[in-house]
Amino acid sequence: MSKKTYSERTLEEKTAQGGRLFAFSFGKSGVVSIEGSIEGGYGRTPNGNGTIAGLHAAMLTEGTKKRTKKQIQLFLDSIGASVSFSASFDRVEFSARARTEHLAKVLDLIVECLLFPTFPQKELVVIKSQAEGALAQEAENTRTQASISFLQLLFEKKHPNYQRSTIEKKKMLAQITRESLVKFHKETINGKSLIVAIAGDVPAEQSLLLAKKYFNKLPNIGLQKLSLPKVEGPTTGGTAIAHVPGKASIDYFVGLKTGLTKKAADFPALLLGLRIFGNPSGFTGRLMQIVREKEGLTYGTGAYLTALTHLADTYIAVWGTFAPQLFAQGRKSIRRELLLILKNGPTEIELKKHKRIFEASWHVRLSSSSAFANAIHDTIAEGYELTELDDFPEKINKVTLKEVSAALKKYVNPKKLSEAAAGTVEKNALR
Repeated sequence: MSKKTYSERTLEEKTAQGGRLFAFSFGKSGVVSIEGSIEGGYGRTPNGNGTIAGLHAAMLTEGTKKRTKKQIQLFLDSIGASVSFSASFDRVEFSARARTEHLAKVLDLIVECLLFPTFPQKELVVIKSQAEGALAQEAENTRTQASISFLQLLFEKKHPNYQRSTIEKKKMLAQITRESLVKFHKETINGKSLIVAIAGDVPAEQSLLLAKKYFNKLPNIGLQKLSLPKVEGPTTGGTAIAHVPGKASIDYFVGLKTGLTKKAADFPALLLGLRIFGNPSGFTGRLMQIVREKEGLTYGTGAYLTALTHLADTYIAVWGTFAPQLFAQGRKSIRRELLLILKNGPTEIELKKHKRIFEASWHVRLSSSSAFANAIHDTIAEGYELTELDDFPEKINKVTLKEVSAALKKYVNPKKLSEAAAGTVEKNALR
């Protein structure tokens, strides 16, 4: 008898409004993890004020009509559980972890926070103050500032991958009021868009029964599905420098938009090619082996194929951080290695090695209840079927050396590369 796949072992039910619930029995740890979301997030904020989405999510556990912030905290402490909310481009997300016997109580609290938040003014002042502090730190973070400048080169303001400047975020934060949070909440809590994944030491059937009991309470407000206009970004490369004085390092990004979505046929080959070039985890990619280990030029470097939302096209980002006196040579080395892999492609040895690494990391990613619940949720939220959990490693394994080389040459055009750097950077450093 063949072993059941991840998707075959995951059960699914729907709420009365059409929300999707998933459950997976996971080990004997006595712990259960919950990952879920509803439509909302930055893409639905008024006047492009994306800051309101993050603040809205943070305020959901700051008090409800039934409990104050302190009562919520004491309750969670008493049962050894955690509940948090966050915002992505198109969803309001929640994450929770609890002992098995407290699953029902935690589900009840999540729904309470979604249905009855009060957004108390006193707590809003505190949260805004914390957000101001985080933005002050962001302004001093060379990697973040380089990334912001890089994405502003690649995308226009309407694009979900575009990043607003720290100064713009500060102005948007100042404009947020309790009334604006209440209004935003009423317009986005839609039970039909619900996705919940529960994994842990609970029979899957029992998890689904409890999930239906509590999440059936969410309203269906007929929220229209978020769609993105076709937004064309820059077609030629550019440069940008963000001066962050007094820093002992310079962060650097080089890359370009691909026009490629995660569901495109070329995606697995390009993803594998970028991992061979600069796997950001460990020392297995060429960049770390050469630019750091052999040449000693960088603290860290890597290459990514990514998008801030599955709704948008992906982009390639190659990153490195350098001491100021080594920046010019480090930048030169990264660009040299990029041109070399485009010209000659990867080797068969590299291909086989990174296929093994990818498959191992994929299964490690699914080796805990929280990681597995998150994988289920993200798979569905990105528009895939659950079978993708089983199929995607096979897609990677089937990629040929010829396909990887062709994908790199097709999507990495040296003439369209954009560059950004942040830190104590000279004015003409990217000339």
